[in-house]
Amino acid sequence: MKKTFLIYLISFYFLCSFCASACAEDYMYRLSDDGNSMVVTGCGDAGDVLDIPSVLNGKPVTGIDAFAFMGAPVSEVILPEGIVTIDACAFLSCTGLLNVQLPGTLNTIGDMAFCETG
Repeated sequence: MKKTFLIYLISFYFLCSFCASACAEDYMYRLSDDGNSMVVTGCGDAGDVLDIPSVLNGKPVTGIDAFAFMGAPVSEVILPEGIVTIDACAFLSCTGLLNVQLPGTLNTIGDMAFCETG
C-alpha cells in the first residue's frame, strides 16, 4: 500500500513539473523557446482593460501566444515595453476592442492577430 501511494505521489510530482503553462496575477504563461523570458498564453478574467505585466515569475514578458485572448471581452489592451512578438490570432474576435497601446520593442505581429476586432 505504501509503495503504491509513493508511486502515485512521484508520478504526480513529475506530471506537475512538466506542465506547459502556469498562472500568476490571473495570467497564464509559458517559458519562451529560448528559456529566457515568458510568453502570455491567456488570462483568467481579462476585465475591460487588459494590462499585460512586463514581468511574470521573475522573467520578462516578451510575447503574446497565438489565440491567447481570442474572443476576450476587452475594450483596451496595454502591452508593456519588452513585448517583441504578438502571435497569429492573439486577439481574434475581440469585438469590443477599441484601443491598443503597442510598445516600441514590438517587432512581429502575426497573421490575423487583430482580426474581427472593434
